[in-house]
Amino acid sequence: MYLVTNYILPVFIRLWLGLFFGFIGAGIGYLMGALMAPTSLFFVVTMTSTVFTCGLGSALGWVSFTSSKTSVALILISGVIGAFIGAGLGWVIGKDVYIMGGMPGIAELSGIIKGATVGGNVPPIIIGSIRIFKRGEL
Repeated sequence: MYLVTNYILPVFIRLWLGLFFGFIGAGIGYLMGALMAPTSLFFVVTMTSTVFTCGLGSALGWVSFTSSKTSVALILISGVIGAFIGAGLGWVIGKDVYIMGGMPGIAELSGIIKGATVGGNVPPIIIGSIRIFKRGEL
């Protein structure tokens, strides 16, 4: 029982928090980008704001406020970088896999949001799991 309550349960709770905050951040970032972007730069501004807020949201689920400032910064930066990589992969896969007639741009957006959320969670999962299993920090 000690293994479950002190190691496995915190990883699952932080994973769900990371996914939740990631999707919420992606929605907020998309709305911010869509409202502020000029027509010529719509895709770039929307993708950047979506991915940045999604990466911060995903990493926020893994931040332990009792950790050092460098550890918190490392988790936040790795979440944003992972979200950018995941969004790029999601965009490439999304525009090739999902074919929706009459709805241009929806497949790319869906791939970007899903890729950014998953990509934004992968590096913090690795860092957070190491922190939980090796150091015992929650």
